[in-house]
Amino acid sequence: MPELEDAILYIGGGASQIVPIASLSEAAFYVAATDRNLSSPCATVASDVFTVDATDIAGLIEVADKISKHRRLVGVYGVADYAFASVMAVARHIGLKGPVAESVELFTDKARTVTRLRDNGLPVPETHWVGQPGKRPPPKQLEALSGQNIVVKARSLNNSSGVHVLPGCNLDMIHAAIDSIYAQSDGVLIESFVEGYIANVDGLMLDGSFFSISTTRRRNDPDIPSICTTMIQPAGGPEFTEKASALAESAARALGMVTGPLTVDLIVAGDGEMTILEVSPHFHNIGSEILRKNGNPLLAYFTWLRGDPGWRTYLPNGSARHGVLCQKLIDQSGTIVSIEGREELARQPGYAASHFVRDVGDRVSCGPLHKDLLCLVWATGRNEGEINALIEHVECHLVAVINNSDT
Repeated sequence: MPELEDAILYIGGGASQIVPIASLSEAAFYVAATDRNLSSPCATVASDVFTVDATDIAGLIEVADKISKHRRLVGVYGVADYAFASVMAVARHIGLKGPVAESVELFTDKARTVTRLRDNGLPVPETHWVGQPGKRPPPKQLEALSGQNIVVKARSLNNSSGVHVLPGCNLDMIHAAIDSIYAQSDGVLIESFVEGYIANVDGLMLDGSFFSISTTRRRNDPDIPSICTTMIQPAGGPEFTEKASALAESAARALGMVTGPLTVDLIVAGDGEMTILEVSPHFHNIGSEILRKNGNPLLAYFTWLRGDPGWRTYLPNGSARHGVLCQKLIDQSGTIVSIEGREELARQPGYAASHFVRDVGDRVSCGPLHKDLLCLVWATGRNEGEINALIEHVECHLVAVINNSDT
């Protein structure tokens, strides 16, 4: 009987996953990607695409069973926080070696996450209040919060879009933020605001052994702080990486992660002090890691899962190259009539790849908590200076011209 083809169930087929999925396909894995519709941007690089929602556990188990009839399913991966329960359920159903974690809730309930991290001596923001629908902070606590710099966000990691940064807040601002969260989530978490810039550190746990993967410095949209627009690798020098990786390993162990990927959101203060904001059970920016030729953590993970002794060859190799992923957002609602700077994009220093999700003639929208995505652009260079020209081109010269007279 011929040997079965090794397969991966990849939950999430958005544009940012084109590079990672293509790398797995090129490594001779059968990659079954899932998306809400068959027009997934990854359809051209995946072996197959299934129209299943990332939270549909029964549907994903059905897909896994279909794959397993003709192939050897060696791994399952979810690109988003809200896919973790599905990932764990499929892994248990098939009997995979990973991921293995103490509980789904420790990763998906931000209040439980931060409590566990704090109890283990890790630096986290101060928690002011945790609430459920219909509940409000007591009047005295609201008065105490008024005038402070706070963050109001969804308690569940399954909904990370509702993040309200309230500097010098007043009572009306607090109530409005709570109402907004309750409209889309079943719990609210209020924390102290920590000054600094956002970074991510990725790690991989394999049967209790931790491997540092990468660091990423993020720039977020000035209007909507929860939307990331630019992701630069690495985030700092060797000392930064060592410190961030130590925090990631401690967080993984505190949360009971035994096998699987994770990314830790950090706030880095001006003096270099790091505070853990959140921990998510997936990698952050694998496309840049692959394009700057610093290994491939997904291949390391999946080759380890299938028992391949060569898995270490895919771990980070200390590449000195830098990488960036830019997410170009649209600031108006209406119809795209032209895209300025598109032809010049591929001629920019360090340009590696791009994917446009909107084109001329498409209707787009922009609101207080949402901006449509125009495109993703990847670049690499010998240093950060070499990729700054491309970042400037994307931010300043790549423009979707919008006709908003029909909105």
